[in-house]
Amino acid sequence: MAQMHSTPDEISTILKKVKRLTVFGLKEGIPLDVANAMKEYGFDIIGIHPRTPEVGFMQYSTLEEAPQRDTLVMFRRGEALMGHLDEILAYQPERVWLQLGIQNDAFTRALIEAGIDVVADRCIKVEYRTRV
Repeated sequence: MAQMHSTPDEISTILKKVKRLTVFGLKEGIPLDVANAMKEYGFDIIGIHPRTPEVGFMQYSTLEEAPQRDTLVMFRRGEALMGHLDEILAYQPERVWLQLGIQNDAFTRALIEAGIDVVADRCIKVEYRTRV
């Protein structure tokens, strides 16, 4: 059963088994810094951005074009998440990771009801560095 993961043990377990990330909103700045760090930690990274900027990773304009990954890392404001729900449900990641400061209760409920695990309001780079 899908659920919200928030305890240190749950997050540590996830980060030890995940190796393939799709970074939604990958562009210069914090998203790129996080993607580069996760690549250094051994993760396989692809990016999603509607204008597919060149940032050193394989990039796609939409999730529909992208190869499947186990974890979708979201860099979108909480209020914008529902606009991506159908695309994410069609992509069917095992989990969606909402980066630090990103929350949307309705979005999270919809993902969990669809069988997708969620981590919210956590930086994957910081969590990996401190938990693994």
